[in-house]
Amino acid sequence: MKTMFKGAAAAALLATAAVPALAQSTGPVLTIDLERIYAESAAGKSAVAQLQAKFAQPSQQINAAITSARTAYETQAQAAQKLSPTGDASKLPPATRQALGEAQERFEAARAQAAQLEQAISASQGYVRDQIVQAVLPIAEQVRNEKRGAVVLPKGTILASDASNDVTSVVLPRLDAALPTAQIAPPQQAAAAAPATAPRPAGKPATQGR
Repeated sequence: MKTMFKGAAAAALLATAAVPALAQSTGPVLTIDLERIYAESAAGKSAVAQLQAKFAQPSQQINAAITSARTAYETQAQAAQKLSPTGDASKLPPATRQALGEAQERFEAARAQAAQLEQAISASQGYVRDQIVQAVLPIAEQVRNEKRGAVVLPKGTILASDASNDVTSVVLPRLDAALPTAQIAPPQQAAAAAPATAPRPAGKPATQGR
């Protein structure tokens, strides 16, 4: 979960936003190391902590469930193989067929849960990346103007560059001031996930504060 912010979409967004400036200036090409931004920024670190708190335990539980279900299925499959070396399920006793089928269903269900969790984690990571890149864009333009650069590009999108034109260290403190923390879910999703307020008993009026 530590290396959670890799993705070409964010780099492409920053690169695309810089194209108009390249056409209007002949200054140096400046670069930003987005991997450093994700790893070292306050927003990135806060997101890692939130993701760990939300997903670490479910991940461990699902991994344990997959291991247990796989072991049970392999045990049933080995037993079935001994009873029917040719693999003909019709020759298995009904109880063995049922046990094998149930074990397979549990294994497949555990794998499906793992896939759903992975999708949820990936969606959260993508939302964090979007927040960070959107905050970096105006800062990158500000730094470009200050340094009279032609363009600011993500470091990973170019083959070679002058190390002196890497402005990551300039961008980081400004990003921390602009975006000290990041959310791992959009507001509407966070609200939907929040526990609902317990309903009042029927016929009991709400207490009025004074």
